[in-house]
Amino acid sequence: MISKEQIQRVHALGRKWNVTDPIKQFVKMGEELGEYLEAKQLLSSRKAEKMKAEIGDMWFTLILLCNQIEVDFLKLYKGALGHDIEPFETDNQFIKIACGMHFELGGDLLKNRISRRQISYLIRCWLNECATKFISSTEALEAALIKNENKAGKTVNGTFIKEQDLK
Repeated sequence: MISKEQIQRVHALGRKWNVTDPIKQFVKMGEELGEYLEAKQLLSSRKAEKMKAEIGDMWFTLILLCNQIEVDFLKLYKGALGHDIEPFETDNQFIKIACGMHFELGGDLLKNRISRRQISYLIRCWLNECATKFISSTEALEAALIKNENKAGKTVNGTFIKEQDLK
């Protein structure tokens, strides 16, 4: 289970990077979703580790978004754990559900209408994907934290840009 300590570490990095705009954070979540979908296509021996880190990045960006819109991520996460967690039958099922939920949440954000229900469904979607891939959400977030705590870069117009992308 994702811990309060891990969430505090995510918030600390969010403050360090001065990430404050929920719309920009949502765009970042979209990038992370794309990176995860790319990792699913890998055929290398690093596929499992890469998928874990990318799932962790999704948890990371979702926690930051919840903080920005004043939604208690941990409360929604614990509530989602109370539902049946069932692995997806196919990758296409996950992609269809995750992308649909992601864009619905984006529409709500643009309308300044925060839907805790949408976020809860998105959390359940990612918990189901973790179950499908036999990846612990705690281990995935920890992998992302380790990667992000050592990430160099700077914030430009409210968006953190990795050092390698600044060149």
